Amino acid sequence: MIAFTGAYHGMSAGAAGVSASPGMRTGVPVESQPVVRMPFSCNETNGQEVLKTVSDLVDDPKSGIELPAAVIIEPIQGEGGVNVAPDGFYTALYEFATQRSIIVIADEIQCGVGHSGNMWASEYADVVPDILVMSKALGGSLPLAVIAYAERLDTWPPGAHTGTFRGTTLAMAAGAATLRVIEEDQLVSRAAATGSQFKDRLSRLVERGLAADVRGRGLMLGINAGTGERAGRVRDSAFTAGLMLETGGRNGEIVRRLPPLNTTDADFDLAGSILEQSFSDCGQCPEPSWPTGSEC
Repeated sequence: MIAFTGAYHGMSAGAAGVSASPGMRTGVPVESQPVVRMPFSCNETNGQEVLKTVSDLVDDPKSGIELPAAVIIEPIQGEGGVNVAPDGFYTALYEFATQRSIIVIADEIQCGVGHSGNMWASEYADVVPDILVMSKALGGSLPLAVIAYAERLDTWPPGAHTGTFRGTTLAMAAGAATLRVIEEDQLVSRAAATGSQFKDRLSRLVERGLAADVRGRGLMLGINAGTGERAGRVRDSAFTAGLMLETGGRNGEIVRRLPPLNTTDADFDLAGSILEQSFSDCGQCPEPSWPTGSEC
């Protein structure tokens, strides 16, 4: 498998094995799943350098690695710090993998179901992955995960991969209803428009010296608070004021916001005010502890 730095794919053995945090793999038997870890890039120039490195490794018969079965990527990394894969890099990676019969797995558990401003973040790069992993928002608050894959990969006979909690009818019905509401209420286009406006508002924090950068797409946004310690204080201040936030990034320096698709304009305005006040209360932004969004 080829996986990337900053990746987060889940807590089961296989998912933890392709995730990047060493702490996640403690006590988990991941050695049976060989992983080649490549740098995740947030700009096209670095992306092309990464792709050349991948190509050199895979095409070199004496590089020490076998032809990978698959490459797994988050089009927008969540826990890694709301890092957006450049469209050109993602497209070129897909073409590279396809030419070598390497399966492309897109993990859209966090960035999918409209949150990026497209139904699927892979659409920005015109990529239709061989496997698409989705969950979280898909279930409309009920636990639901779905794996969609190309028909040529459908090789298991019926009943070959079953489980007690799979295909729960209530969650499946909630998921179907969620997708129907998203389409009928045009929530994806609303996420794109509202997210753009909200990002513009948050960018004023950078102009005021209160944040290092704002990154993301649609409603999946991250604000670089400079350090993990300061991001934690911003999060706690916002929570006291009634807004729940999360932190991510290499050192926890990214304040993350991933609101529901049906958030009202009034709630967006209130969230923006709380964020502005919380960042202001925590003083000026120090020198970032990790490269800013366009440099990663």
